[in-house]
Amino acid sequence: QFQLKNIKMTRDLSEPKLQANTWKSTRKSVNFSIYTKVCFIVSAKELSIDEKKSLWLNDDDMDQIQQGRRNFIRAFKKEGTFDEDIDSIRGIELCRQKSMQRRTRKDDVIHSVLAEQEEQRRMGIFEPMKIADISMYHSKWAKGEALTTGRADETITYSPKIQHKINFVCDQKISSRNSQNVDTSYRRLKPLGMP
Repeated sequence: QFQLKNIKMTRDLSEPKLQANTWKSTRKSVNFSIYTKVCFIVSAKELSIDEKKSLWLNDDDMDQIQQGRRNFIRAFKKEGTFDEDIDSIRGIELCRQKSMQRRTRKDDVIHSVLAEQEEQRRMGIFEPMKIADISMYHSKWAKGEALTTGRADETITYSPKIQHKINFVCDQKISSRNSQNVDTSYRRLKPLGMP
């Protein structure tokens, strides 16, 4: 007997359509499919110790991280503080101005939405799509920041070295499953910019 340990189930959202008529606008819809796609995901329990070591940080990676931290601390001690506008995508925010701008923008979104809700309440109407539009308009900066952060994460995560390790382990597991006559239809994620 063969037992699957990890199954990731996804639904194809292309057929048939069920409209969500809760709102006056028909911009939103939910689609379901009767077909279920099963993707095999390699379990950490199935990996050998060498395979796990090849996927996780090794000594060279840790040395590189430590050296980056030491360089950062030296630069910080030398300058004392960072007055210029430095972006910090991860970790402690070094720039108070950037942090204050983010907080002000967030407060602006909340204030705008609450003001619109109060106005609708006073007029005796209920237009949730207008509230959503106001929220999206005032928070479009957050979408830009999220895209920037996501691109930075993608660049780090899908570096050729890491992608090679992931592909190697996945290919080994898939070929061992093929030798056991098991259906192994799967999709490998392809990062942007990778052939």
